[in-house]
Order: sequence, then structure tokens, then C-alpha cells
Amino acid sequence: MTGSEDVIARFSRSQQAAARLRRWKLDVSKRRVVPWVLAHVTRVVDCIRPGDVLRISNSIAADRSRHALGQIKKADIEKIIEVRDWHPDFAFTHLMHFVIEDTGELPTFDEFIRHRIFKDALYDDIRRQVARAGRGAGQTEALAKAAVRWRIGNAYYSFLKEQYVISVMRSEGVDVRQHPLADALFRVDCWAAETNIDLYVRNKIFRSGDGNAGRKTRSGNLLSDTVPPFKNIVLEFAPRHTFGDVHLPDAGEVRRACKALLSEGAAHS
Repeated sequence: MTGSEDVIARFSRSQQAAARLRRWKLDVSKRRVVPWVLAHVTRVVDCIRPGDVLRISNSIAADRSRHALGQIKKADIEKIIEVRDWHPDFAFTHLMHFVIEDTGELPTFDEFIRHRIFKDALYDDIRRQVARAGRGAGQTEALAKAAVRWRIGNAYYSFLKEQYVISVMRSEGVDVRQHPLADALFRVDCWAAETNIDLYVRNKIFRSGDGNAGRKTRSGNLLSDTVPPFKNIVLEFAPRHTFGDVHLPDAGEVRRACKALLSEGAAHS
């Protein structure tokens, strides 16, 4: 169980993180977001097992109609910049965490986007984005809607991949923690003891390779002034491109990539 007070106490060792937290709390555009995130406690998400993610992945592979991206073709919507660069006040990871804790389980994509929390947080914003994008040259409302679904669907799948990796690590005995405040604000996908962990499956648009390539800020850079310093590792996995799959990384690859962390976790268990 992890609350926002645990996150703040842990990351306040960084002046950069503390300043980022203050700005976030004072940001008028986040006036709905802040109280939700600060009140959030992870319980259900910390009980997710690899089989829970595999169950959803297998159901999608068995029935293509359940795929979050449906029949959308990337080539048709990738140039709709208004949607590609859309950053709603509630981050998608916020909403996934909120919905999971409310329902008590990992939702399917349809369950996620139809949940009252998702509707209350995003439906008005989605309508505005669709209207704005639909007015673009050569674009239609149907394409704008498809672009929004593509964006949300990819965020949903990214979350599934992260939860699969975290659950595999946890099944090996590592006390892995996570919280949407640490993820969305401090860019830490999860942590174990004094080690912050960045997780991702290779994606040339969002994050790829070593250094600072991609769009997501590395937690190691954001928290570089921490005293005493955190350890930081980046776990990067190659995607699997089987038809209808959620492209989860191989469990054996996860275990090999975090071998040192697993050893450390076993030593502290």
C-alpha cells in the first residue's frame, strides 16, 4: 500500500522534485487533478499478477474486436498533430490507477473508457479535441475520433506492459512500489528500496535507446540533485509483433534485465 505522502516523503530529497511538486499544486489547470492524486492510495494495483495481464492479452488475441485500436490504420491518423500532442489535465496513468482501485481489478479497454471516472475526467476534453482536430485541413470528425482512440488505446497498452513487468518483478520477490504521483510528476514508473526504475518497450516516437532520445523525461535527469542520490536503472524491452497481441515483453527477458535488482530485493526481503 502506497499513498501520496509516501511518495512525497521519498522524493523530497530532490529540490527539483520538490519545486515541481509545488508548481503542480499551484497550477490552476490541475485544480481537479491535485486532490484526486493526493488522496490516491495504491492497493489493488499492487496485487496484479502476470496472469491477470496475460488474461486480457489473450482475450484480445482471441477476439480482434476487443483490440483497443480496432481497425484504425496508423497511416490515416498519425499526422493529426492536435491529438498526437494532446496532454489532458488528467494523465492516462492517473485514470488507469483510479479505475483499477475503484473496480478492484485490471479493466479491459472498453471497461476503462466506459467507467464513470474516465467519463467525468475526459469526455468533455475529448469532444473539444475531436472538434478542433476535425476542422483541420483534410481531416474529418471520424478521423479525429480514430486518432483519439489510437492515443488512448496506446496509453492503455503501455500501462498493461508496465504492469506486466512490475508483476513479474514482484513475483520474483522484489518489493516494487508504484503511485501515479511518482509516475506522472516525477517520471518514475516504479521503485524498489533506493532504486528508481524506468520501464519501456521500444518506441521511436516516445522513448528509445540510451540518453535523452524520445519525448518522455528520464527520471534520472529530473532527480539528479537528490541527496543522498537514488540509484536509477532503465529497463528497455523489445516489443513482440504478433498479430492481435498486446506486445508484452518476454518474462524471461524481464528477469534477465533486472537480475541485479532481483538479487538486491531478495537480500532485503
